[in-house]
Amino acid sequence: MDIRHSRRLRAALVSTVCLASIPAAVHASTLAAFSFESNGGVFDAAPGALAPGVASAVWRDDAGRLGDLAGNPGRALSASGFTGTNQLHLVLEQSGTQRWAPSLLHFDIRGSASGPNAWTLSQAGATLAQGAITGSFRGFDVPLSLLSDARTLVFDLAGHGATAITGTLRLDNVRLEGELRPVPLPGSVFLFATPLLGALLTRLRERCTQDPQAGHSRQPSSKGKYRPSMIGRASRLAMMRA
Repeated sequence: MDIRHSRRLRAALVSTVCLASIPAAVHASTLAAFSFESNGGVFDAAPGALAPGVASAVWRDDAGRLGDLAGNPGRALSASGFTGTNQLHLVLEQSGTQRWAPSLLHFDIRGSASGPNAWTLSQAGATLAQGAITGSFRGFDVPLSLLSDARTLVFDLAGHGATAITGTLRLDNVRLEGELRPVPLPGSVFLFATPLLGALLTRLRERCTQDPQAGHSRQPSSKGKYRPSMIGRASRLAMMRA
């Protein structure tokens, strides 16, 4: 094995270990989308689209007051009870063990005269965005920069300023964009791989420094081997004749 071939092998081993820690590139797409109506125009709370790897996406609320009203267009998800502590929750479950990386949440929102006049979006207790609610549908795009290894991802949407428990909030055309990324390898992999890589490189170096002719059979040479002295041989002959 020549030195150049050894260097190529060492470079390949280093590249393999390094690339193992880099997640495969995944293009952003729609993780879940809701139009809240079927093809026949009937209200349907199920998502109209789910990305591969997303097992489910559902809307829930704390007070059990979910319903539907006229949307933008068709039907829209509605909820009431915002004079108390009611909130809407978008709950997503993944089918594997990947990392959530949502990038944007779009929704159209409106409120009734006695319903909420402001909204707040949060995740895991952290406020992500807030805005006003009017008597007509208004669209919002909320940029997101979240990373979560949890199997379940939950977004909480709260309504504020309702003056009656029957006051409603409506949601339509909800779309969550982003991707599911492979989880990076933990540092323990490098703790294992580093000594293994060192041992492999040492063996390669030893093989490269060995005699390239080692292991091949050669005829034994007589050069330098012991030959009986002619003087000793003559003395023995003289003794035998005596």
